[in-house]
This record gives sequence, C-alpha cells and structure tokens, in this order.
Amino acid sequence: MYGHEGVSRDLKRRFEASLPVHLEAIRAEKGATALELPDPADVYPHFVPDVDITAYPALSLTELDTPNGLTGAREVQAGTRWDSYVYNYPFRVWVYVFSADYGSTELQLKRYLTAMRMCLLENRVLTDNDAAYVTIDPETISENFDSPLEDEARQVLGAGFIGVVLESSEVINVSTHDPRSRLPVLVDGTVTAADRTTGDPAGAPAVIPGGGL
Repeated sequence: MYGHEGVSRDLKRRFEASLPVHLEAIRAEKGATALELPDPADVYPHFVPDVDITAYPALSLTELDTPNGLTGAREVQAGTRWDSYVYNYPFRVWVYVFSADYGSTELQLKRYLTAMRMCLLENRVLTDNDAAYVTIDPETISENFDSPLEDEARQVLGAGFIGVVLESSEVINVSTHDPRSRLPVLVDGTVTAADRTTGDPAGAPAVIPGGGL
C-alpha cells in the first residue's frame, strides 16, 4: 500500500516544486526582496525540531496518527483479486523562519504560510498513479502560529504550521492473503515456502527431479 511514506514523499515534492513559484509571486506583489522572503533551504519529509534546523527557512512534514483513517473500501472490479481502500492521512507542515527582528520575522512567517496554502490549493490532485490516487481536502487546511517568537543570538526565530488532511485511494492485491499461499510443501524432501500457484497442502506428495515421490 502507498501509506504515510508515499503520501509524505509526494507532499514534499509538491512543496519543492511549487513553493518557490508562489514565493516569487508574493515578492512581486509585495515588493519584497529575496533576502526578506527567501526560498526554502530545506524541505524535510519528516519532523525536525527547531533546535536541529541549521538553515532557514525550512519546512518539516509531520505525519499525525490515523486511528480513524480508513474511510471506505471497495472492490475495483468484480471477479478480480484487487481491492481499493480510501484512507485519510493528516499532516502538519511546519515552517521555521529566521530574521533580524520581530516584525520582519512575523511578516516572513505570515507570507510563508500563505504561499504554503497556495501550494496545496493550486491542484487538489497530489498523486495519480497505479499505486494511489491522492487528493487534498481543502476544507481541512488551517494556518497556525504554534510557537512564540524567540530571540537567538540577536536574531528572531518564528515557527508555524499548515494543517491538512490528504485522502488516498490505494490499491492492494488481495490474492496475497490467500491462506493456501502460506502452506508449506515438500520439494526434494525439504519443507519450503508455499506453492503460490497450486496451493498444495502441507505434506502433499512432491515431485522429485529424476522421478519418484
């Protein structure tokens, strides 16, 4: 299945490809320079605490728990051995910015959150391939200033995050769950992995090269 790993990987790609474009649009609209609103230095596909960030601005994708993630299941086509499952994946996408004073840091943080939201809204389809069809639910998007601004070495650190839920329709081959595929068979008198083609039961006569049972 596609899972958190696949969704996180493709979300990272979206931000890497689109965020600089939207930041440039904001710079042009607001008359900001690349120093006042720089492109991201890093986009991490996992959570990174602010103390471990070494280059700013930086994004960190954080997967949240999915206790009620499964929202539906259906068979793709009657008579096949493939099922499709719809699963919800909630994320927090953290952003850390660094600037010379409180005002410029807060302004940079606000503009970054706006650009990140634009990345999510520009195309609801995040992934479309044989493994998964992933869409962004715009009604779940939220902007959060989660951390206070802090003084560090005469610089000011700001942090916030975008909350969003991604919906993934994932295809799985259910034939791998056939109990017969896990039954051992004898080959040359040795118990081996299951015969996934015939599903011969354990202890069934095995054909030994050269003839005989």
